[in-house]
Amino acid sequence: MYVELPKGWEERGGRGRGFGGGGGGGRPSADIPSLDAHFRLDFQPQTEFDGDLLAWAKARKQATAEQSTLANRQETELATTQVAGHDVVEYEITGEVAGVPGRTRVFFLSVGTWFCKLTCWTTPANWATAQPKFEELVGRIRLGPPPVAKTAEPAPKTAEPAPKTAEPAAKTAEPAAKTPVPAAGSK
Repeated sequence: MYVELPKGWEERGGRGRGFGGGGGGGRPSADIPSLDAHFRLDFQPQTEFDGDLLAWAKARKQATAEQSTLANRQETELATTQVAGHDVVEYEITGEVAGVPGRTRVFFLSVGTWFCKLTCWTTPANWATAQPKFEELVGRIRLGPPPVAKTAEPAPKTAEPAPKTAEPAAKTAEPAAKTPVPAAGSK
């Protein structure tokens, strides 16, 4: 599972554009420094929740709230909507980390046989500008391994020979003498 990164996103320690294996404990994650924005993608097989996206979203939301260390934490209720052609369940969180205010939008969606949780964070000042960037990510979650980055193709070979730069070196040794073959009938 990976996110095909749109222009402007920079991977957090990943293994090539689009791979989501970087920071965040091996989870796909990236930043847009100009917007103080970040995302992280988590995923889990649907079979572990009998394919019930809403039940999974409720469980993940509760687990997140129980583990949170945000000061002044507030969150919205889960809502269902459509984003980038996907049916999603989402909610928002506001709070502070070390006195720095932040705002998070969390998307839950199905991709193939997986449930995905896309957590997007930014500052309140960048919130409105970041929303289209966050929504674009929802449509760029991909199954399977990320594509391998192509290396530069070797230069094509030309049909013309390379120009001569020097005359060949002079022969320094005479070839070995040939042993004569006796004529037929001679001994």
